[in-house]
Amino acid sequence: MYRAIGMLGLLLCAMTAAGQQGVLTEDAAIRIGLSRSAVDMRTAGDVRQAEGDLLSARTRPNPELSYERESLNNADDQVEHTLQLSQRFDVAGRRALQIRAADRHLEAAQYGTRAWRAELKRQIRERYFTTLYQQKRRTAYARTREDIRLLSNTLDRRRREGDVVLYDFQRVRSERAALKAEVSDTDVAFDSAWQRLMALLGGEAQGYAALAGKLVPEQTVPQTRLADALEAHPKLQRLRTQADAYALQRQAENRSLPDVTVGLGVRREDSDRGADNGLVLSASMPLPVFDRRQAGQARSHAREMLARSEYALARDEAMADLQRLWTRVTHYRDSAREFRAEAVQAAAELIEVAQAYYRAGEIGILELLDAYRGALEAELTALELEYKARLAHIELDYLTGGAEQ
Repeated sequence: MYRAIGMLGLLLCAMTAAGQQGVLTEDAAIRIGLSRSAVDMRTAGDVRQAEGDLLSARTRPNPELSYERESLNNADDQVEHTLQLSQRFDVAGRRALQIRAADRHLEAAQYGTRAWRAELKRQIRERYFTTLYQQKRRTAYARTREDIRLLSNTLDRRRREGDVVLYDFQRVRSERAALKAEVSDTDVAFDSAWQRLMALLGGEAQGYAALAGKLVPEQTVPQTRLADALEAHPKLQRLRTQADAYALQRQAENRSLPDVTVGLGVRREDSDRGADNGLVLSASMPLPVFDRRQAGQARSHAREMLARSEYALARDEAMADLQRLWTRVTHYRDSAREFRAEAVQAAAELIEVAQAYYRAGEIGILELLDAYRGALEAELTALELEYKARLAHIELDYLTGGAEQ
C-alpha cells in the first residue's frame, strides 16, 4: 500500500516536470549533437582540403610567355626580338597517377569525416546512457525514500496515538535520513553526467530536463556477420583508401622520364639593311643526374607502409574486440532480463508480504526495512547489468558500422 502510493506520487511529479520541460530521447540527442555548426565545420574542413588537392592535381601547368631583346653593336646595328610561348608536358604519365591518388585521398577524407562523426555519435550515446543510468538510479533511491517517508508518517501518527513503540519510529527516521543522503549523492552523480552530455550537445539541448529510453539493448548484429560488418567501419575504409592513394603516388614518383617543355615563337631581326622574321622552336628537359625523385619515392613509400600498417593493426584490434564485446552484450543483456524478471519482481512482492506481516505483528520493523532495502538493491543490480550491456552494445555498434552517420 505504502509503495503504491509512493510510486503514484513520483509518477505525478515526473509527469508535471515533463510537461514543463522536454524529455530528451536518444535519437534527439544524436541529432542535436551531430547538427551543430561546429561539427559541420570540423567535418567539412578535411574534405574541402582534399577537394583542393584534387583540383590542383587536375589543373595543367600554365604556359609561359617569354620575350628577349638582344642588341649587337656592329656596323649594321642589329637588334633581335624573340617572342616565345612554352608549355611543359608530362610524357611519363605521372599526372594521371597523381590525379587518381588525389581522388583516393578525397575518398579517404570522406571516410575520415564519417569516422569522426561515428566517434562523436558513440560518445554522445555513451554519455546519454550514462546519464539515463544515473537518472534511473536516482529514481530508484527516491522511490524507496518516498516509501520510507510514508511509513515514517504513518508510524508518527500511530506513535502519537500510542499505538507504536518509540524504537520503531526512531529506526525508520534513521533509515529515512540515510536514504536522504544517498539520494543527494545520486543527484550529484546525475548532474555530473548531465553536464558532460550537454557539453556535446550545446545550447540547443537547454530546454530538456530528463531522458527517456531503456537501458537494456535490443538484439545486436548476429555473431556470424561480425567480421563482414567490421569491414564497413569508416575508420578502416579511410586507412585502406589512404594506403591505395600513397601507392599511386609512389608509382608516379617511380616514373623516370622527366617532363618536356616545348616552345614555339617568332624572331625578328632589325638592322640598317632591313628586317628579317623567323620561326623559333625549342624543346628542353631536365637531366636526372642528381635529383632522380629519390626523396619523393621514399616519402610515398613510407606513407604507404604507415597507412597499411595502421590499417592492419586497427583491423586486428577490432577483430579481437568483436567477439569479446558480442559476448559481453549477450551475457549482460540476458543476465539483466533474467534478474529483473526474477529477483526484482520477487523483491517487490516481498515488500507487500512484509507490510502485511508487520501490520499483523508477525515481524518487526527491521525485517520490514530490510525488505525495502532488498528491493532497492535488486533494482540497482538490475540497472547495473543493463548499463553494462548497453555500453558494450554501443561499442559493438561503433565497430560494426552501426553508429555510422
